[in-house]
Amino acid sequence: MFRTKRKKDKSNEDTTRAMPVGGGESSNLGGTAPFGGPLSTDDQGKYGTAAEPEVGATDHDAAGDARSGRARAGGRPAGTVVAPGMLTGEDEENDAMNDPPSGWLVVVRGPGKGNVLTLGLGQNHIGSAPGQRVRIDFGDPRISSAHAIIVYDPRSRKFTLQPGSGKGLVYLQATKSTVLVPTEIRAGAVIELGDTALRFVPLCGPGFCWSAGK
Repeated sequence: MFRTKRKKDKSNEDTTRAMPVGGGESSNLGGTAPFGGPLSTDDQGKYGTAAEPEVGATDHDAAGDARSGRARAGGRPAGTVVAPGMLTGEDEENDAMNDPPSGWLVVVRGPGKGNVLTLGLGQNHIGSAPGQRVRIDFGDPRISSAHAIIVYDPRSRKFTLQPGSGKGLVYLQATKSTVLVPTEIRAGAVIELGDTALRFVPLCGPGFCWSAGK
């Protein structure tokens, strides 16, 4: 008579396997005959036996292989999307150099006093609109959406100030004059936009330029 397949009870006791895995003889991998009991020598050749695990192979080894694969691929698999919190020191350095600073504007008077705004290379459009590279939105209603432009030219290593496309006027405190054309500015210059005064602090200049690396 055939042995019947007993269900597991709640105590998870081992039960007798009465049917081959997958319903076919070739799928028997447990080392038992199709209807229970150990395999004879002849049956082992017919049904095969379960493959034994490789000596010393562990999950830790697999994890190590995965890690070494990432290292060989430059730190992470190709196509990996990296969240900001996952950036490594090298990633952060490369990301910062996509738009390195050329100097800063410090708010010394008006709404937002004490805040620091970063200038980049090339043209820096300054105003209250969200699309401005240097946005001033501390509550000064007299600042236009596109009030002024500061340009840093890496070739000449000079900064120039000029009016933007908005209605607001741009003043240099030292000369108390309106800036109507591109005008060179130097360290310590105070720029007045509406009721806000900005002190210019350069990083780049004759003594340093990112393109020169010194």
